[in-house]
Amino acid sequence: MTFDDILARCIDEIQQGATVDECLARNAEEADQLEPLLRLVESLHNTPAPRISQDGFERARAALALAALAQSLATPASVKPVSPVALPETTLPPYTETIRPLPKRARSRQWAVRVLALAAALLLAVLLMRGIVGSLPGHPLYGVKRASENWQRLLTTESSDAVGWHMRQTERRISEALALTEAGQPLPPTLIQEIETHVHLVLDLSADVARPERTQLLALWLDQIRDARHRSDRMSDASALLGQTLAEVESAVVNAEWPATELVILALTPTPSEPSRMATSEARPTVGTEQPASQQGTADSYSGPLPAATPSVVASQVPPPLPSFVGAPTQTADQATELQETQTVLPGEPSPTSIPVRRCASAPCRRPPNGYWSKRWAAIG
Repeated sequence: MTFDDILARCIDEIQQGATVDECLARNAEEADQLEPLLRLVESLHNTPAPRISQDGFERARAALALAALAQSLATPASVKPVSPVALPETTLPPYTETIRPLPKRARSRQWAVRVLALAAALLLAVLLMRGIVGSLPGHPLYGVKRASENWQRLLTTESSDAVGWHMRQTERRISEALALTEAGQPLPPTLIQEIETHVHLVLDLSADVARPERTQLLALWLDQIRDARHRSDRMSDASALLGQTLAEVESAVVNAEWPATELVILALTPTPSEPSRMATSEARPTVGTEQPASQQGTADSYSGPLPAATPSVVASQVPPPLPSFVGAPTQTADQATELQETQTVLPGEPSPTSIPVRRCASAPCRRPPNGYWSKRWAAIG
């Protein structure tokens, strides 16, 4: 048995009522080492527990309260003081937290920092948005741009909104193709395929849109596509594939909205034997009647029956057939046979050199956008 085990056993015996001499007698070999330790244990065991009077407790409590009050008064304004717990009302006045306002200069400095931080955040957001909108295929932000465009497509519910979204997508892809061409970069094959896909969807979805709204949408869209095509034609290093695609898109839109239209130019001229003009002060007779005798005899007057005007067809043109990638049927010869409109010109009136007349095949005549026929007539020469 070790010395520690012997000491622990002797301490237990003393706590149970044994004396030090009895423990030393049972462990005579370790008596010299055990005696001072056992005497100390015996004295601690016989010492009574400390007790404090009620007066002493109150004095100590009051002293603690005064020390806490002095500490709270000496605490700086930036540090929140801690209220003492369970103090009597007679020794400590009611505790109230004091909040000291910051100086005006410090507050103005904080507001300036906040305004500058907000302005910097807005500037960073604007620059980031511009970078996303102007990104091209191959740019790190191009994926973010396409993801935001797809989210916009998910939010569209009406057919007209879907048509407008696909129109904007076509315009953006064309702008990206022109920007890549100007920068001297090759066009990705998927970019041309996306343009054709969006054109397909525009022509398919626009069939569910009301006729006036459809015509207006396609007319505006056609003007933008033509502007892009003219811009591509002016570029010396423009891609031939891009120019061909834009030409096919323009032709597809024209033939999808106005599939069977042509120009008929009527030139109406009188015969050489007829007088060229009539008196401006006299009333004009109707066709096939004669002037009264009272109105004859002047150099500028005309007597006798008036000749009827002779119409003649000068030129006509049919829009080019629909390109193969749109999938619409081409125009046949039977669809081009139409009823011609004529106009009667009285002698003395200037004969029109060109009068464009619209003729439609099987469907009712539809009015093309403003300036369409003038552009086609200018193309004829």
